[in-house]
Amino acid sequence: MNKHDASSLSRVPDTEELWARLRRFMARWGTVDDTARGLSLTWGEQHWVTEVEITQDELYAYVHEYVNWRIEHGLDTGLENGVDDDRENRLPMPLMDSFGDCFGPQDQAYLRIRLQGLDFVVVPDATP
Repeated sequence: MNKHDASSLSRVPDTEELWARLRRFMARWGTVDDTARGLSLTWGEQHWVTEVEITQDELYAYVHEYVNWRIEHGLDTGLENGVDDDRENRLPMPLMDSFGDCFGPQDQAYLRIRLQGLDFVVVPDATP
């Protein structure tokens, strides 16, 4: 563990808290449920589904790497701003932005997205 790991670990919420934050973030648009692949969001009058393929460990690793990188480059943790600037909902902006980039233009009843690097990407031709 390098000198930045110990510092960043103390600044990253635990796995369960990060999962709860992701659920609260997604719940802004509808009903969030656990799935075998991660989480799903059912939204709109037509009950469209956006499924997020991510594990709790992947989410934690993402946030830890994000915070560690920012600290190594002399920046704050990047968790200072979040949904409605609410401390309980802070997630990295790239994560939230890329979710919106995939979810926003959804034009079909089912869409699956997965984490790739710092961004969510659409899984082509995914089915429930």
